[in-house]
Amino acid sequence: MVSLKLPTLVTPAHNVHYEGEYSEHMMRWRGLCARDKVANLKALLAAAGTGATPQVLEVGCGTGAVLLDAKRAGIGDTHSGIDLADPNAHPHPGVAESGLTLKACDGRAIPLCRCQLRSRFCEPCSRTCAR
Repeated sequence: MVSLKLPTLVTPAHNVHYEGEYSEHMMRWRGLCARDKVANLKALLAAAGTGATPQVLEVGCGTGAVLLDAKRAGIGDTHSGIDLADPNAHPHPGVAESGLTLKACDGRAIPLCRCQLRSRFCEPCSRTCAR
């Protein structure tokens, strides 16, 4: 058997591209992309014919731009976003004032209570609930 000596791989930290501030130009670009994604989301929901969507969870929400536009477009009643990097560190303009729930997530469990999302993958609720 031949033994190979391979170099050690260096993996960058998750979401290292979200660290630091975005330029004004990049924030405008992210806002434009968010509007396009929400237009696609509205079309998909309409085509599915599922009716109103009460809860929206965006996994990998980044700066919260897409989630904010989904709220503005009337998609969902409650809006939550999670990301490996803390989305509250550098939120998109308007996100902090919008009432969105944004949290950092380790990828193992959704850091929102079962009452909010009705999911068995969520953390136990701090309130008394039947879930």
